[in-house]
Amino acid sequence: MEGFRIPPAMEFSGNMGQNWATWIQKFELYMLAAVDTNASEEKKVAIFLNLIGDAGLEIFNTLKLKISSTKLEDVKAAFKKYCEPKKNVVFDRFKFLSCTQKDGQSITSFITEIKTLVKNCEYTNEDEMVRDKIIMGMKDDNLREKLLQNESLSLKKTEEICNIMEISRQQASVITGNQPKPDYAVDAVTQKRLNKLSNRNSYNKSFIKCQRCGYKHDNRKCPAFGKTCSYCKKHNHFSACCLLKNSNDKNKKKKKPETSPVETISLCEEVDNLFIDTIHINQLKSKLSDCSNEEMLAENIMINNAIVCFKLDTGAECNVLPTKVYCTKICSLDGIAPANVNLMAFGRKMVQVRGLINQYWV
Repeated sequence: MEGFRIPPAMEFSGNMGQNWATWIQKFELYMLAAVDTNASEEKKVAIFLNLIGDAGLEIFNTLKLKISSTKLEDVKAAFKKYCEPKKNVVFDRFKFLSCTQKDGQSITSFITEIKTLVKNCEYTNEDEMVRDKIIMGMKDDNLREKLLQNESLSLKKTEEICNIMEISRQQASVITGNQPKPDYAVDAVTQKRLNKLSNRNSYNKSFIKCQRCGYKHDNRKCPAFGKTCSYCKKHNHFSACCLLKNSNDKNKKKKKPETSPVETISLCEEVDNLFIDTIHINQLKSKLSDCSNEEMLAENIMINNAIVCFKLDTGAECNVLPTKVYCTKICSLDGIAPANVNLMAFGRKMVQVRGLINQYWV
């Protein structure tokens, strides 16, 4: 018996039916390879009880069987009856039909799992059921489509196509030097909008300020990508970072340093969610034309030859004007454009937006 691998003791916990099927297969292989076929039944039973372990020996003692007068087949039948519970075909079929390929599971492993589950289902044609379940339960849509193109598809042909596809992917990954990636694997795509209220502490300080959007972000995640500049009408940058606009602004500063345009008051179309500081309506009503209120940091700014008092907020993502101030000092609301934005003040309080305007201030 030397030189042959001895089966380990059987585990009598968990799924005993499956444990028994696996252990008895190993035992029979060992008996076939290492034990003389002419050995007595008593010796075969003794080898069985020696290999099955202490727990199996205790179970044998409860079966009222004697080693000297019992055949090995009778012992195996008694243990099979003890380990295998009463079959429930409906439940076994439920497990078979609900089985699908798991994330990261190879198609070969999935086919083996399906073949194992179908054994207890008592189907008339197991091959057809396994073939159908492989096609329905796999995650690879491209492979499924290729299989469905075959009019007379057998289980053997299905396995051959699946194995060829899996091997070809592994070989291609070796050639390209990349890890194999199944067709069903989909990279997660997320879209993060700039919101200082929720993301103020989440920026990585190592990020470099982007020259296209003006913000700090991860590589290839610029919010300006695919957008159109409202100034030069070119793509992939915001108007605040427009080189043509900045160049024109510099020229205007040189000519008229005291009245040169500094910025365009515009609710940026590229951003849907904008953040501003608190707005005190009482303060705005009492100080519409000057900034003498010492309780807030403000500045008088001339718009269309009218002086308007603005509260200064370096953390705001847009500039806002009360409707009354706009109608009184600038013009009517007839020419404003519709706004598709959400304006949020400190404390997550939403502010109603009437529309968008574009005006130069000095």
